[in-house]
Amino acid sequence: MSADPHSRTVQHPPRLQALKAATKALVSAFGGQVAAGERLGRRHQHYSDVGLPNTSHFISIEDVIDLESETHGMAGHPHVTRALARAQGFALVRADAGDQAPEDWHSHIAGLAKMAGGLISDISQSLADDGNICTGDVAQRDMLAESAQLLDVSAALHAALRAVAQ
Repeated sequence: MSADPHSRTVQHPPRLQALKAATKALVSAFGGQVAAGERLGRRHQHYSDVGLPNTSHFISIEDVIDLESETHGMAGHPHVTRALARAQGFALVRADAGDQAPEDWHSHIAGLAKMAGGLISDISQSLADDGNICTGDVAQRDMLAESAQLLDVSAALHAALRAVAQ
């Protein structure tokens, strides 16, 4: 990392870039940099820096807890917690996800099938090029993010089926 804390030329490995992207999504879901700064008593530029992929600044755990506690129900919630779980090889499922089965199983299954179909289509298109999947294919088609979402939905489906079985 750069010695200058204000440098915007830092090159992070992919796992840290994913955390930066999740932070940016969390701040956006909260209402943006100004809203986060006002809520947490910091300059709004701080929330710009923690979301930029080329700075050495990262969001604090305390800020993550505060912002994620106020973004329930928004797409991708909890953004940073989910990214941290993925970085360690885990799928994140709410502890109470198994308390209820989906009200509309058809929509639930259709959503899972759509996500799986999109990922399988991307993989098939990559294979059609040269019979192989390379780093460029994965990055260009954002296959890691798609497969992570599919993993999360699959874990939630497992929890819902477990609820029915109980």
